[in-house]
Amino acid sequence: MFVEEKNKLEEDIVAISCLYREAFGDDEYTEKDLNIIQKRIEKHSKYQGFKLVKCVNDVNDVIGFAYGYTSSVGQFYRSLLELHLNEEEKNKWLSDCFEVVELAVSPTYRRKGIGTEVHDNLLTGLSHETAILTTQIDNYKARSLYMKMGWRTIKEALDLMVRAPTMTLYGKHLHN
Repeated sequence: MFVEEKNKLEEDIVAISCLYREAFGDDEYTEKDLNIIQKRIEKHSKYQGFKLVKCVNDVNDVIGFAYGYTSSVGQFYRSLLELHLNEEEKNKWLSDCFEVVELAVSPTYRRKGIGTEVHDNLLTGLSHETAILTTQIDNYKARSLYMKMGWRTIKEALDLMVRAPTMTLYGKHLHN
């Protein structure tokens, strides 16, 4: 297994989208859902500071990935987060920030250090002062990983969108 940083997505978009569906979806995911995932990742890949890392097995199947980009004023998700932060929190966490958007590992390969590996490789070499991410409040495995990796809770129990899970916002200082 190895991790590779990508700044071009074309050759990996289908594999990464399928892994996303495998990691987060259920049996009800349709081709339409897969296309929505692909379009969202493609959109994000055009954002400033986009970075993707992937982990592949010995037959070159994508078994883990993480990606993010520079958090900028006017972006949809950042705008939702800003509604829940006071000015001091916005300045501290968002003024020079990398947004970790997704981190996924194939269920077959979980608990083998791949999540840690893609996490660390994603954050390595960034010039941003801080990074943020959200995860579902009841995703205890992800929350445990992030706490182990030095993330701290900024806000608990955020309802960011209608018909979406309640989230926890985490932050991490990248240069101590």
